[in-house]
Parts: sequence; structure tokens; C-alpha cells
Amino acid sequence: MSIRINNTILDLQVANALIAKGKTLNAIKYIREEAQIGLKEAKDIADNLINDPGFYSGQTDIEIQHPRFDIEAEKVKLSKPKRKRAGHIIQEGQSKTKKSILLVLITCLIIVLYLYFK
Repeated sequence: MSIRINNTILDLQVANALIAKGKTLNAIKYIREEAQIGLKEAKDIADNLINDPGFYSGQTDIEIQHPRFDIEAEKVKLSKPKRKRAGHIIQEGQSKTKKSILLVLITCLIIVLYLYFK
């Protein structure tokens, strides 16, 4: 039993024999190398064969879409995110609660410094 994956003929009897021997990883490697597909696609095919060895018996062609690898998009993903610049402690439009908490903290700091140097 063989199928064609992206114009490459793959012998599923070899993959089924490897799976029957318990060498699932070798079957995935075989499928991946022979069909020149990605790891996920090869694993999906192997999983289908594990569940049902005759899963692809009625099919002759399988078309697997390869995602295009865009180098520029990958560079954007890998670049460091821009950091936001920190604002001033007291900004216009802050609530009265924040201002009062800041005033209390500054007052406590002045008292502590006064008592320390006394």
C-alpha cells in the first residue's frame, strides 16, 4: 500500500512495519524524510496509522500545505519589544488618593531622616 504525498510516493507498509515493531519514532522519521514534510504532519500520519493501519487504504493522494517561512516576519518576532518610558512620579491628572499617599511617604521619609541624623 502506497500513497502520494505532495507528488512523492510513500510506501506505508514500511511505516506500518516500523509501528508494529514499536518503533514509532523511526516511522515518523521515515515518513518525514521520504515525503519531505514537517514533523507535525508526519506525526499526524503516523498517529492515524497507529490507530488504524488501513487508514489510508482508500486514498491515493494527500496534499499537505507547507507554511511559507517569511524571514522578515521572523525577524520582527525575534526583535526585542520596545520598552515604555517611565513617567514622572507625580503626573497631572492623578487621583487625590495617590497624591495623599505620596505626601505621607515623603513626610515619613523626612521624619526618619531627621531622627537618624539627630
